[in-house]
Amino acid sequence: MEPTLHDADYLRANKLIYLRFNPESLKKWLPFINVEGEAPVFACHPPSQRDLVIFSRENPATGYFVKRVVGEAGDLVKIRRGQIFINGTALDEPYITALSKDSSGPALVPTHSYYVLGDNRSASSDSRLRGPIPEESIMGRACVSFWPVDQFRTLAALTG
Repeated sequence: MEPTLHDADYLRANKLIYLRFNPESLKKWLPFINVEGEAPVFACHPPSQRDLVIFSRENPATGYFVKRVVGEAGDLVKIRRGQIFINGTALDEPYITALSKDSSGPALVPTHSYYVLGDNRSASSDSRLRGPIPEESIMGRACVSFWPVDQFRTLAALTG
């Protein structure tokens, strides 16, 4: 995630923002709320474009990934010479300092999934290699980098 984050950074994540509830359990505890469908309901809101999300690797014991959401369910993502296009529109990415020259796609993001990319595009293991990530693997949104202390910063300003 260079230059936004560095390998030795310690992060705090907001795990409540993407907390999901089963609609049936909501009806049981809050009968006055009208919830339709069987899809999980987010406590606040689902991940959105430019959010820095933390999600589990295939083996959670080996750690987590931190990547940036660029595509949401139903989006068509295409990369041409490093430029990201979402549904045919170029994505403005002020947080990227060096574009890669890669091209890929188009890729349609499936329902309940997200297309994520690292900010260091030339050396990132992300949706270009692994495909879109399922929403249930997202654990939270990165919100604060607190270590090293002299580089303490909130990450909300870094989402573009």
